[in-house]
Amino acid sequence: MPLPTQLLFTFASGLLVALVARAELRGGARAIVRSQPFASYLLYLGLVIVPVSLYFTLFHGDWYLLYLTPMATLSSALVLLGALLEIALGAGGFLLGALLVRHRREPLLGALVGVVTSLAVAAVPWWSGRLAVVGTFAQFHGDYGLTPLGGALLHGIVWMTLWTVLGLCLVAYQLAGRTPK
Repeated sequence: MPLPTQLLFTFASGLLVALVARAELRGGARAIVRSQPFASYLLYLGLVIVPVSLYFTLFHGDWYLLYLTPMATLSSALVLLGALLEIALGAGGFLLGALLVRHRREPLLGALVGVVTSLAVAAVPWWSGRLAVVGTFAQFHGDYGLTPLGGALLHGIVWMTLWTVLGLCLVAYQLAGRTPK
């Protein structure tokens, strides 16, 4: 998945996990950042979301960045900063969702999850011309040597998407069955 989709999905996943953990978040007097659902979500971010982003950054960077900038010109410090910002974005989504839960605004939270997820999915056709081809930044802008989407990148998209969704389902399943403490 390209960077805009990944970022929107990260934010939406934070909102969704807060919605799933609403019984514990609403019932607990503990600060949201000290709650077990928040810790579970941070683990998901660190063990699933960030590695998926790093996979695309390292192995398909120009495509992941939609050929807007050459990956080769970005420093590793900027990549690290991007990973930290992605964690902050997901955590921010969770915290916003938890606040909406605590104020009994679940319908608004559900709508927000739907809107952000729709934007994430809509970004793919929006950028379809850039996503349908594989090559380097120079190849894309020079219009030479590009290949149709397939091979290792397509396998990566399928496996990383499955990993992301499976991880989210496992976190949601684990949190949905918990009772407030």
